[in-house]
Amino acid sequence: MKIRIQDEDTHLQFVIPTSLICNRLATKQISKALNRGGLTISPEEAVQFAKILKEYKRHHKGWKLIEIIGADGSHLEITL
Repeated sequence: MKIRIQDEDTHLQFVIPTSLICNRLATKQISKALNRGGLTISPEEAVQFAKILKEYKRHHKGWKLIEIIGADGSHLEITL
């Protein structure tokens, strides 16, 4: 997973292994955080979503999850 943040002054790029985000421990923690935020998702559903995301990544490398372009020219992009 790649996270790119671009502004007039800065250009940041982070590469995060998908396995770090899609393992069982991380998905359980993400599930708890979403439940605190008001979105109900069980840990089992989060694990299932992680499996689907990994499989999707194998077939569609470089797929953009999020792309935001601000009015001031700032740019945020998250890709698989």
